[in-house]
Amino acid sequence: MKIIFSFLSFLFLVAGYSHAASDYIYSSPVDNQDPIDQALFSIGLNRDACVFPLSGSAISSDKRFECPSYRLFLYNPFHIPYYASHIEYNFECYRDNLLRTMIFMSSRAGGAVARGYFTKPLASIEQRLENAESPLLSSLEEIWALNKLTMSSEEKDAISSAIRDVPDKVRFETARLLFTTTQAVHWQRKALKSVIDSDHRGLLENIPGRLTPLHFGRDKMRTITEEWERERYSDLRPLTGLVDDNYIFCGALDLMNSLEKTRANLSEELPPDEFHAAIETPLGFVVLNGAGQDNHYKDDRDYLLIVDFGGNDVYNAGGGCESAVKPVSILLDFSGNDAYVHTSSGLKALFGAGITGYGFLFDFRGDDKYISPQLTQGCGFFGVGWLVDFEGDDIYESLRYSQGFAHGGAGFLYDLQGDDVYFTFNSSQGCGETRGCGMLVDEQGNDQYIADDEDIRFPSAQTPKHNRSIAQGIGIGERADELDGHSLPGGIGILIDKQGDDKYSAGVYAQGAGFWNGVGILIDSNGNDEYKGAWYVQGAGIHGGVGSLNDRDGNDTYTATLHAAQGIGHDYAIGFFVDEKGNDAYFSPRLSLGTANENS
Repeated sequence: MKIIFSFLSFLFLVAGYSHAASDYIYSSPVDNQDPIDQALFSIGLNRDACVFPLSGSAISSDKRFECPSYRLFLYNPFHIPYYASHIEYNFECYRDNLLRTMIFMSSRAGGAVARGYFTKPLASIEQRLENAESPLLSSLEEIWALNKLTMSSEEKDAISSAIRDVPDKVRFETARLLFTTTQAVHWQRKALKSVIDSDHRGLLENIPGRLTPLHFGRDKMRTITEEWERERYSDLRPLTGLVDDNYIFCGALDLMNSLEKTRANLSEELPPDEFHAAIETPLGFVVLNGAGQDNHYKDDRDYLLIVDFGGNDVYNAGGGCESAVKPVSILLDFSGNDAYVHTSSGLKALFGAGITGYGFLFDFRGDDKYISPQLTQGCGFFGVGWLVDFEGDDIYESLRYSQGFAHGGAGFLYDLQGDDVYFTFNSSQGCGETRGCGMLVDEQGNDQYIADDEDIRFPSAQTPKHNRSIAQGIGIGERADELDGHSLPGGIGILIDKQGDDKYSAGVYAQGAGFWNGVGILIDSNGNDEYKGAWYVQGAGIHGGVGSLNDRDGNDTYTATLHAAQGIGHDYAIGFFVDEKGNDAYFSPRLSLGTANENS
């Protein structure tokens, strides 16, 4: 029996109905009957018929690495609005419990770890803290031992002198974080063992450099040998499947468990004293600074831990790990209008970035600026990177791989208050690549999400006049059917904005889009919002992807200028566009407003 599949892309206009050209089949809405059931019945279909065959494959990729949500969405297309609401509801339930949020993200990335949900994985660390005569010194000795070193008596004396003026509570919490760091490093080393034992261990060296293409001038053309060597150097696909995601998340959850305890114990009542301590360890510098002064943290060193309690500080480094050798970097800033800036090189992972390791940045108060090129601002690349800003009007600027980006892990940017600006070009703002969950959540304020489409730095294949944005809630895979055939499925990218009149702008691939077995979701819960894009935007599923845009309330404006938008499924894909309330305006190009194309 041959089944004809059609109409898997939808535009729900909850407020009413509009009619198209006269050659279409019309069905007058019937009260108390589901409008989708009515629409399907009018063309001889029902919900059960509108699924892809279980034996089929939307796109040829390695199915081992699909994100768990993908098949769920693919075979239950009419439940996608419910599943999107469930994601929003889950986050709402755990918004004050960052450990639960990390468990939620790890499961969406394909992990199967929930350390700390019921058990107490830090129990042995707590016992060590209670039994130690000097908890901070003991935790530092553990770091030396981790690297098969023994702390000398001279080093012990120097450290004891350096921490003499540090308040007891700060010493204790620092010790907890450092003890947990040693535990996390053990997990990270287990995660990378298969890579190190393989012929691909060299790929762990200089991952930021491998992700950054060499610059060739217009008068310099690569030779064939140069092209092949560059491709071999930058091809990180073999790491997928060799890096053990579960072990990576074990370390991340232990660190988050410890960070939550430190946040609860230190954020409410800040130490009144001025103090300073700097300790060099085998895993990087530990720097503790009290309130009352503006500090400058330069990029001439690797930071394992920074705890700063006050001042308008400048950070040129911190909160990011880019090496499997020094895999943990934590930055906690409790007060002040701070600048997190690094523009001299695109080869450093900073400010909430974990590259084959863990990077955490928590900023608790102040109007802050975050400016750095790539691998930053909530980025996980075969690792876990988080940036959480609890208060203030903030500015986030980057080039790419940022603002909630993940490939093989989890990347999270969470901003709780303020009118914020998010500026980027590519692969950011809730972007999930293979085995990754990238997520950006903003709780309050009138925010701007900009994926720059005027300065053309990443011209798209669809039109060189627009950037390939890959932003604002997108899951994207690695397409290689016209290269070597070894494609990889996409991950899951999520952007959630809870309140405020917001503006979204992008070029191609953005605003709730899925490409090559990826899942992309954009949810805006409230406010009068503006959405602008060019092509494959606003609820777009492309080449086997699933894309969904859900706007809950407000008088909104949607503008797509070129092609395929606002509920478009193209090439074995599903596009969902849901606007629940408000007086809205739609400016739409060809293949839009609930269109299914090429078996979608």
